[in-house]
Amino acid sequence: MNNNFFVKLIISFKFKIVFLAVTAVTIIMFFAIPLSYFNTDDIVPSLAVGDVQALEDLQIRHFSVKVNTGLFIKNFTVFDPIKDEFVMDSIVWFEFDSSALMPDIVEKFSFGNGKILYKSPPDVKVVGNKIFVKYDVRVSFKGNLVYSKFPLNDHKVTIILSNDFVTPEEMYFQVDESGFDMSENVKLHNWNVKDLAVETGYTKLILDKNDPAKKAAHPKVLFTISVAKASIRRLLIIFVPFFTAAFFALFAFLLSLANIRGRFSLAITSITALLGYRFVIERMMPQVGYFTTTDSIYTFLLVFAFFCFLYQLIITRFYAIVENDFKQGKIKSSGFNSKVESLNLINDIIFIFTTLAFVSFVGWFLIG
Repeated sequence: MNNNFFVKLIISFKFKIVFLAVTAVTIIMFFAIPLSYFNTDDIVPSLAVGDVQALEDLQIRHFSVKVNTGLFIKNFTVFDPIKDEFVMDSIVWFEFDSSALMPDIVEKFSFGNGKILYKSPPDVKVVGNKIFVKYDVRVSFKGNLVYSKFPLNDHKVTIILSNDFVTPEEMYFQVDESGFDMSENVKLHNWNVKDLAVETGYTKLILDKNDPAKKAAHPKVLFTISVAKASIRRLLIIFVPFFTAAFFALFAFLLSLANIRGRFSLAITSITALLGYRFVIERMMPQVGYFTTTDSIYTFLLVFAFFCFLYQLIITRFYAIVENDFKQGKIKSSGFNSKVESLNLINDIIFIFTTLAFVSFVGWFLIG
């Protein structure tokens, strides 16, 4: 009784339609999960943190000078995380003890992950024994972003301020949280600023592995901008055609075994659509040498569509053999109907397991 119930359920056309609808909803939920939180694989460079007390002791002895610094971003003329290209107009400022450091030393600042396209003459103000100097700068830089989850990923864009002409024992940076800010007029196309963070320290390079004394250390500041996706437009453009093509392959299971042409048409359409659309989205993809989430899902869907095509080739071949035997009188009508029912049952079981595998692999790629 139970077996008959499950057989009737499996072969029911309404059940298969509902099953596909649940599949579609499940896939949408799989996409919603990584979109619900800040999702990034970007690695912020690490800095060695100096002993602040030791540096302050050096400062007291007039060896190391504390330089308060900050960065104010006025605008991004280029903000393209997909190509990892950024150009910003900003103000860099420094404040330090006028008796301990000359402005021309501070002026030798640079950006470790980019280049300065324009730097204004210094605007110097003296307040008591402090010198406040600021520069208008235009900087082109790269954030060294990671795209393993493209297009689901958010990003942490890092700007590295450095002075490669002094050591931490001679000068070190200090930045308050309020020292890193950006104009309210800054508009980032398709991205929202989630957080601003800053870290100070230094980097150390060993110039000779056989002689640890030969090393170079320079004070640095990491300014990090966390940006989150403002829309899912790019995600829809990429994945809606992918999954529409994949569902064509699943729709082929719903057609009658006698509809050989229709089954082949849907299966081959799925493959050709996936192959053709790949050239369209290639221009939207970041140029990286590793697989992204998009590449993984695309490759799986292409293999999946090809499997469905081969399956349709096999199942329709069996049906053609049974039909030919019936036409030649080798089997009677009852035998023909029995074999067709068996093929339909096999087709429905393969449909269910194929769809479950389809959902499972997509879920693994998205949230695994």
